Amino acid sequence: MAQDPYARYLQQAEELFASGEVVRAGQIWQAVLKQVPDHAAAREGLLRVKAALDAQAAEAAATHRRVTDSSVEVPVFREPEAPAPAPAEPAPPSAPSARATEPIPAPKPALMDEDTQDKLLREGCTLYDMGQVEDALRKWDQLLAAVPDHAMAIQYAHGARKELGLPLDGSVSPAAAPQQIHPVTQEVPLYSQAEEHADKLLREGCLLYDMGLPEEAVGKWKQALELAPHRSDIQSFLDNAHQEMAQEQAASAAAPQSAPTPSPAPSPADEKVKQAEHLMGMQRFQEAAFTFQQALELAPGHPSAKAGLLRAQAAQGAPGRPSATTTSSGPIRIEMDRPDPEPEAAPEPVAAAQPPAALTKPAPAPRTGLQVKVPEALDASKIPDWVKDPKLWVGTAAAIGLIIVGTIWYQGHAQDSRLASDVAAAHQAAVSKAARDAQVPSLAESPSSILSEAKSALGDGDAVRAYYRAQTLVKRDPSNGAAAQVMDQAKAALPTAGLVGATAEEYHKHLQEGDLDQAGKVMDALLRANPDDPTLRAQALRLSLRLAEDHASQGRWAEAQADLERGRALAPDDPAWSGRMALLTKIQGMAKGDRALWIALLG
Repeated sequence: MAQDPYARYLQQAEELFASGEVVRAGQIWQAVLKQVPDHAAAREGLLRVKAALDAQAAEAAATHRRVTDSSVEVPVFREPEAPAPAPAEPAPPSAPSARATEPIPAPKPALMDEDTQDKLLREGCTLYDMGQVEDALRKWDQLLAAVPDHAMAIQYAHGARKELGLPLDGSVSPAAAPQQIHPVTQEVPLYSQAEEHADKLLREGCLLYDMGLPEEAVGKWKQALELAPHRSDIQSFLDNAHQEMAQEQAASAAAPQSAPTPSPAPSPADEKVKQAEHLMGMQRFQEAAFTFQQALELAPGHPSAKAGLLRAQAAQGAPGRPSATTTSSGPIRIEMDRPDPEPEAAPEPVAAAQPPAALTKPAPAPRTGLQVKVPEALDASKIPDWVKDPKLWVGTAAAIGLIIVGTIWYQGHAQDSRLASDVAAAHQAAVSKAARDAQVPSLAESPSSILSEAKSALGDGDAVRAYYRAQTLVKRDPSNGAAAQVMDQAKAALPTAGLVGATAEEYHKHLQEGDLDQAGKVMDALLRANPDDPTLRAQALRLSLRLAEDHASQGRWAEAQADLERGRALAPDDPAWSGRMALLTKIQGMAKGDRALWIALLG
């Protein structure tokens, strides 16, 4: 039996469901169903989540009925003009009751911790995404009953009521139940189209901020504030985001010695370069040079480390002198200024101390420059005139210059010729490779290949595939006598009834148990009994996909090839099956570590 690839996620969802995290478990099961729409365990788990949420909603409704009189319409609360006392709402059972002796000017909602608020808000969003708008509205109204000024819950509840066509004051519940949904405790104006778009941008910004993308969230809120400048809730979100971002920047600036926040997959050499640049900014050039040297030991040839080392050495006054370093395995040792030597004991005084002789000698006479002694035997009058001619020396210098320039030009020309030849060869190799890679194999089938496959399948005992192959040729060309003959032979080879016990119920039973091989045998028997049933053919197509992926992952290449051939016979007008067969041939030549991602494309 093949192992379920989503078993680990299903186990995690079961643990979350058992611990009370119903919404998170439902999200995992919903994600599994998006990948495998007919996954029985995930579908069963999602039904359990819906039942649990319905039970919670029913329990909350029952509690609300006990503490709220549905016959009295609850008005929309506004800020009172005078401190006149209003009738107090009964508190939920879980909240401690207020003292009866203490007068209160207005009803106060029950306290609720931030974790419970976030949980109710997330559950409402999840139910809304699942299409259960009424259940989502109940969650948000339950949150507003405890925290009336919760900005996000107010906006979400307002949008849900508009979608359900309910009054915005919350006087009517979404299911027309006897209980009353807790009203929004502040006046909700009728929004224009611009403000509705601002609400959408506000929700998107909140989601981005929760995902850890504050800059993108600030951009969304700024757009929303441009559409609705009077919205104080949007401005509040924007101010809080700016304040938190400023605090994070101040915290990072206040701790210069701590390691910087790692970027995605930073190299150790880059980290050393960052530390050295920070030391350069603090004018600790000797330590910066040592850190740059460490970066070069980790990554020889690092351009930033090389440039930084030269700057640090230049800042020390000795650009050519390497800094004192140690091996990277030992602790960092920074060469500091040596302390002044301890003063030696003063020598005993001498009676008659004389100054050094070097101080008593007279200073030597200053030098007059380099003196060249001309040989006495050299007579300038005996030098030939043509040697003294300046034209000779100018011509000689010009000839030497031309020779040097010609040599440099020739070497450059030769180097350019070799470079052009190398570039042309590399271009030709790249074009040849691109041409080979661009060759797309043809996925079309010729009538001769289809007929040959039908005869081969009939000889191998696969009468079902032979029947479908011959049937394809007959549909395309009714005058093809050879195809009609093979089709009659294949139809005669099919039994009048399937195997004993081969029923659709047995097929679904093997499929749910994960026994794909046995399900394939039952499907083959069903197709032999009724090969033209469109429902059976559609089920056989899906089974062929799963069998091909399962057999290929186990290295059973021949069986995977047969599964793809069966699928191509069932859907002759779909060229994707021929593409999968070509991909299977490529996968067999790949390394084992690279096969898994490509095998998934077969299914």
